[in-house]
Amino acid sequence: MTTLSNILQSAYIYLGDFREGKATGGTTATIADTTLGGTNDDYNDGAVFVTFDAGGEAGAPEGQFGKVTDYDASSGTITSDTTFTAAVVAGDYYGVATKAYPLYKMISIVNSALSGIGDIPLVDTTTLDTVAAQTEYDCELVWKRSGPIRIDIQTNTSDSDDNRWERIDNGLWEYIPATAGSTGLIVFAFQPYSGRDLRIWYKDVHPAVRIYSSAINEAIHPEHLVWETVYRALRWKKGMLDAPSAIEDMLMEADQRRQEYGLIHKPREPKRRGRLFIVSKEAAIDFIAPPETA
Repeated sequence: MTTLSNILQSAYIYLGDFREGKATGGTTATIADTTLGGTNDDYNDGAVFVTFDAGGEAGAPEGQFGKVTDYDASSGTITSDTTFTAAVVAGDYYGVATKAYPLYKMISIVNSALSGIGDIPLVDTTTLDTVAAQTEYDCELVWKRSGPIRIDIQTNTSDSDDNRWERIDNGLWEYIPATAGSTGLIVFAFQPYSGRDLRIWYKDVHPAVRIYSSAINEAIHPEHLVWETVYRALRWKKGMLDAPSAIEDMLMEADQRRQEYGLIHKPREPKRRGRLFIVSKEAAIDFIAPPETA
């Protein structure tokens, strides 16, 4: 699983602002490395990550990060504004970045990159259940961005692990949009069997990610997101100062990489099925909800 922490670490590495090392000790709010050196406050307002748990089992505090509030060069101690869920111990690996790309700005940039990549396919299986004598159903507001792409109906209600979803062809339902803030409608051409779950496929922007363990939807290729993040970080950096040629060169490379990955790894979406011509009401009903099998 790819997380926000993974994306940030890779972005800092590509930006050339990530020094990695092995801790000689620490606490739930500090990482010590007596070999780190430098001068006091070198990493203040930067970012610090625990990149590997010495236990080797991806346990806490692996992946956790925080903003650097202080750096004491004499002891090599980095203090984080985040309290880790477990103490850093000797042998843990860490990575630290300077304030050149502030942590919370980078988190904001990751979320901007997620929006920029575009909508992703999502599925809702819990909101709608069919009801007797009802052919019109309110949509969730989040479905309105694209409208429902596909609708499936549960044909087996006796086993939660064997729902036997049946796809309802587009010709048997239509989506009716609504004004801002109001729910649209799904209208079925015929009465479905009652008491069945409906599975709604739709597209929406990726949910915002804020904490180290926030998962990135697998529809988005990690390298695509990393390079989109790097590109936007460099654009932000360029806007903050008279960009040296190195920034310009990095920006050109990042732009090329993000476009390449964007073409190769577009988020997949379910294909729409052609509209079905129904010759009788009975045929339509059978299609919407085939009889359950024993």
